[in-house]
Amino acid sequence: MLLLLRQVYVSEQDIDNQRIVWRGHASEPLPDYRLLSVIYGVAAASHLAVKSLHRAALDAGNVYLKSAEVIRSDFYMDDFLTGSDSLQELSSLQRDVSLVLSQSGFEPRKWATNCQPLRDQIQHASKQISHLLAEGNDIRTLGCIWHRDNDSLSIAFNLDELPIKLTKRVCLSDSSKIFDPLGLISPCTIGSKIWLEKVWRSNVDWDELVPPGISIEWLTHRRELAELSSLKLCRWIDTSSIADAEFHIFTDASEAAYAAAVYCRTLTSVDDVSVVLLAAKPRVAPLKTTSLPRLELCAAHLGAKLVRQVESSFGCRLERLYEWSDSMVTLA
Repeated sequence: MLLLLRQVYVSEQDIDNQRIVWRGHASEPLPDYRLLSVIYGVAAASHLAVKSLHRAALDAGNVYLKSAEVIRSDFYMDDFLTGSDSLQELSSLQRDVSLVLSQSGFEPRKWATNCQPLRDQIQHASKQISHLLAEGNDIRTLGCIWHRDNDSLSIAFNLDELPIKLTKRVCLSDSSKIFDPLGLISPCTIGSKIWLEKVWRSNVDWDELVPPGISIEWLTHRRELAELSSLKLCRWIDTSSIADAEFHIFTDASEAAYAAAVYCRTLTSVDDVSVVLLAAKPRVAPLKTTSLPRLELCAAHLGAKLVRQVESSFGCRLERLYEWSDSMVTLA
């Protein structure tokens, strides 16, 4: 999606908050200007971008209720991700979403789908945009690479060449370059966070060499991360209107870290069972020494928050917990 926010006007009572002072030469008078449209670079830019989309959905009225609903729920900033159980419904959704957003000046572009019949239906060009379809089979979105030919996900890595000196600044830079919003590679990313905490405990300065023991572990971990680029995970979790789904939440803790993971177990009408990791969240134990029972409670709290996020994403309310075992909860 390309958001043409500069054509979205700010309400008259708010434009005074977008005043700037500018003059071409020091000898000229000092005038001030008011920016009348939504601009980038201000603190509220992200909020205004999302609200502009919500307003476009609201303007659709009662004619395109389904499209307005997915516009409000299935956008993350300017990335739109949605789906459907049938080609007919998916085709109608794509057409209506394009129409609703185009009416407000936001014409979607770079459509990508794993459904070839739908791809053939999408026009390749419009009056404003010369290419509406994304090129290639590997689509980058939200830190992941979606391989639409086999409908799988992999994690995008962009680690630079390691400098000669391994410092705390370099370690922090490395750990922040891996973006894994779903926590699909949490067992790998939590390791770098644990070692970063060890570096912090060692009280070295930002540009000082890290202790040798941590340095060896970090370099080994860094080399192994490159191998994750070949890891491919199934995007679809086999949920549909004819499948029964259960969500199993696991939480656990150690003295170094605690985590929560949600697995989706689906049973189809032909008794096929599928179990897929849906999401996970790891956390490093606090610098201040904390008892293991307290960390277990922190893990349980993290699991409860993860359940709420799953409920929000699926747009439904999960039933009450009906089974407990050691560090495991099952929901339906």
